[in-house]
Amino acid sequence: MRYRQVQRLFREMSDGEEVRLSARRIGRIAPLVYLAERYGYAYDDARETGGRSRSVRVTLVRDTGPAGRAREAEARERFPYGGIPGEALPGLRAAAFGRLRPLPRIRGELALIEARIGYDVTGRLGVLGPVVAAVLTTAGAVAGVEFARQRPPGETAPVWLIVAMWATIVLLLAAMVALNRWRHARYERRLRHAGYVPVSGEDGRIRYRRPEDTTTDSAVRPIGPRSEIPCSEGLRLSAEGTELTGSHRHRGDHAQ
Repeated sequence: MRYRQVQRLFREMSDGEEVRLSARRIGRIAPLVYLAERYGYAYDDARETGGRSRSVRVTLVRDTGPAGRAREAEARERFPYGGIPGEALPGLRAAAFGRLRPLPRIRGELALIEARIGYDVTGRLGVLGPVVAAVLTTAGAVAGVEFARQRPPGETAPVWLIVAMWATIVLLLAAMVALNRWRHARYERRLRHAGYVPVSGEDGRIRYRRPEDTTTDSAVRPIGPRSEIPCSEGLRLSAEGTELTGSHRHRGDHAQ
């Protein structure tokens, strides 16, 4: 993660509206989500997006709950100039070439953020897509076998080859469903072990939240969607807001 990515994140959070992050890997987003949660935002949801290159999109919303306000107050007191290049940030340390690295003490929390994102993403995938694909593949295989039987030998693919291709595709689809369910269950076990609480959302989906965040509805959604803009290293943020300014420096926890 680089300072310019942090700057863009702080610009987006400055207006209190919804922020969207997108990357090919969950591990690239987790440090930014951790940082946003220190400065008054909360993880809201995640989904996998298609297109030429599949990616994971995470949505952050303003956190007005008591736990979120307490985290923000502590961060702004200890790191009042976060987001300014060269300034200290909670849980991160400066590295070579303008990069930021997570401190060892937050790796556990980053793993839980990744688990929340992974749980929501795998929960959305479901089995409908693979089942439909399997049905279409079966229909195509049946039609191919009937066509092969009506043609003279050698003019079409052998029946055994059609059946073998059908079986391979169906097995691959079944393996995809099994792998997604296994990952979903693994994320759920990790969150339950950490004390996260399952909460039913407005859409009926089960979501996991921190125990301190379940006492009140802390995540407040803004009205109206926001667009996304590209960000470096495969990350994207929503449309830009007002840039932060400041002249004082705070170097308190660079060496944590």
